[in-house]
Amino acid sequence: MISYTIINKINIVFYNDKIVEHFIQLSESDKRMRFGMPIKNEAIISYVKNGTASPSSYWVIAEWLDPFNVFEKKVVGVGHLYFDKENNSEIGLSISDGFKRRGIGSNIMSFSIILSNLFLSSKISGLTLRSNKQMISLAKKMNFDFEGGGTSEIEAVKRFDYNPLTAFNIFLNIKHSDY
Repeated sequence: MISYTIINKINIVFYNDKIVEHFIQLSESDKRMRFGMPIKNEAIISYVKNGTASPSSYWVIAEWLDPFNVFEKKVVGVGHLYFDKENNSEIGLSISDGFKRRGIGSNIMSFSIILSNLFLSSKISGLTLRSNKQMISLAKKMNFDFEGGGTSEIEAVKRFDYNPLTAFNIFLNIKHSDY
């Protein structure tokens, strides 16, 4: 079974090591897709430490609960949502091998859109490599538009006309997965 937790600066202390472990265990190609370049473990540790200290950061964590050991939880998906000074939000997303194509990325993205709506963002966006077909497909599924970027990357953007029911409607459509 997969459980989802939204965390911020206050309760991140319980997840720092799990987030680092998740990023470090990603394949080299997944690390490149997530961070836009090859990245060393020391840089991952620094990224998590600095990103978790920011009051403008929220994390959506997907944990797999071992059905044979209910005390064993493993982070299998991470969404990092950052709010800038204009209150726009930026998302970064990664899913562990073996857990892809199970709706986890869609759910993390849905929770991130809900948070963006609740904080009255005018948009949520994320840079992705043009070669990252899975992320582009997910962004299209979630009705993101694509803008600019460089020769190797593209920006997925979803703009909001704030409607109080938007977040509630998205929440109702989140897939609840058990496996």
